[in-house]
Amino acid sequence: MALAGPVPVTVLRAAQFHEFALQMLTRFGGPVAVVPAMLSQPVAAREVAAELVHLAGGEPRGMATELAGPEPLQMADLVRRVSREHGPRKWVLSFPLPGRAGSAMKSGGALPDGPGLRGTQTFDQWLAALP
Repeated sequence: MALAGPVPVTVLRAAQFHEFALQMLTRFGGPVAVVPAMLSQPVAAREVAAELVHLAGGEPRGMATELAGPEPLQMADLVRRVSREHGPRKWVLSFPLPGRAGSAMKSGGALPDGPGLRGTQTFDQWLAALP
């Protein structure tokens, strides 16, 4: 792991990007998008990029404060909205992943652990700006 290595580093843990919903919709062909049951707090990729640039200009600090978006949302709902408003039109099937990891994802295990940096662009704003 980079944090345990001899070279000082900074690691930024970030939530899923808004674009993840579009990727899940378009990853496979066909009329159905299969999406894991997942509570997420998506963040704008540009806000993560800006924080990475900021961190790169400073001294290594190990684990940086995690970065997430402004609101927790269900991933299947985000994928449905992208499908409805921008296409491709698909039926979105949400399912719980098996095991502890799947249970954690469904109940918010991918949400930030505590206070930290929060992006300002909402999913609605990102969606409205799609070409």
